[in-house]
Amino acid sequence: MKTNILMLLLLILFNYLIADANDSNIEIVGRMIEIKNSSINQFLTGYQGKTILLLADGTNDANDVVISYLQSILQKSGQSIKVITNAQDAASGITMRVKIIDINIGYSSKKRKYFIGKQVVKRVSKLTLLLSLTNPDGNIIATSKIISEINDELPLDTALLYQNSNYKFSNPKLPESHSSILEPIVVTGIVGTLIYIFYANKEK
Repeated sequence: MKTNILMLLLLILFNYLIADANDSNIEIVGRMIEIKNSSINQFLTGYQGKTILLLADGTNDANDVVISYLQSILQKSGQSIKVITNAQDAASGITMRVKIIDINIGYSSKKRKYFIGKQVVKRVSKLTLLLSLTNPDGNIIATSKIISEINDELPLDTALLYQNSNYKFSNPKLPESHSSILEPIVVTGIVGTLIYIFYANKEK
């Protein structure tokens, strides 16, 4: 019985003290693109060995984030990529135009792990891209819609650290946290209990 209690207390303490290892609200965009890597590469079938021009279509504030991750992921797959910022430059080769149809990161709910553990918030991340391949004349060769979604959890007390004020999509409103007073008390109580159990077992 004491062993079970000890293990539970250690689990809760570990939950409080472990370093967070989640993606930031910028990095999660890269992960949403990465999990669609095979679909994007399939879209470019027939153009391996050729340099593809990459152009953001539209004025979404996340354009540079999406284009940067797309360039990196495609290059790792062996695709030659050149980013262009002017539509006139598309006349020099095959261009993949990238239009952000939807990019949304939000928090849907919060809960407390292990009843008295850290408060966590569920993060819902969604990305929809329209990819269009055009020839030097500007004619559309092919189109593809890429839809990606990731659901994960973040510690509520550090969730602000995952945001980036430079991007509107990266700053969703967070649920209020009421754990600032409770959590130090819980940690202190757990440590005190562990010390008591340790010395109580030692005396036997």
